[in-house]
Amino acid sequence: MRRFSAILIVCILLSALMASPVSAAGSAGNGPPTLERATFVTYPKDMPVKPERPGGGDTGKGLYKDSGYHWSATAAKDVRYIVDTPDNSFLAGIEASFQTWEDDAGSFINFTYNGSFEGTPSSFLGAGSSNSKNEVGWVNISSAYPNAIAVTMVWYNPATKEIIEVDMAMNSGSGFTWMQNAVSDDPDNATGASGYYDVQNIATHEAGHWLMLGDLYTRTTAAQTMYGYGSKGEVKKRSLESGDIAGVRAIYGS
Repeated sequence: MRRFSAILIVCILLSALMASPVSAAGSAGNGPPTLERATFVTYPKDMPVKPERPGGGDTGKGLYKDSGYHWSATAAKDVRYIVDTPDNSFLAGIEASFQTWEDDAGSFINFTYNGSFEGTPSSFLGAGSSNSKNEVGWVNISSAYPNAIAVTMVWYNPATKEIIEVDMAMNSGSGFTWMQNAVSDDPDNATGASGYYDVQNIATHEAGHWLMLGDLYTRTTAAQTMYGYGSKGEVKKRSLESGDIAGVRAIYGS
């Protein structure tokens, strides 16, 4: 009788398990991944630094900083972006800034201008969100990021560490005047208009964040494009230096 009761209990338990829905392991991964966001803020020279990005150690003797996040090998070969600019002349500076990381770095990164849009990059709308578009625009970010020249937000999949989307805002707030300066072939010895931030200069620095290179703040890295401060009249960030090149080659070397 006891044996019959035991068999009956087992049968009841098996029936209950078969009738109940059971989540398969990893089923949560079948839907869209939950993205996380890294924020890079560029300040005027001598402003207090407020890093807001994933951690990452200095690499290459402090000449560049790699957080470990990256575009996939496939996505890196065709990173498309769209631009909303208050001045048509600024577009040339934006395009040139991305091109610098292709031509001067010896990497397999390929940026492609994919047209214009009107409005604000999705990361800077309300609470901010991802819309699967890489957007560049001029936004008054002074309230959220006081004194910031520009902010770049990178959306990535924390499981794979792959970048999904990047949005970039150049500050259109009071006191932030912009110009696409014409400079000589030697940016390190050229001077832009003293009362304006040079579009190409700041955008080249921000484009480095699109590759997840971090800001540098030591005196020994002041000449690098990824040095975390910018200033009006500055154009030296238009060209890459040794640490910038080492960084992009380490992550996206051809």
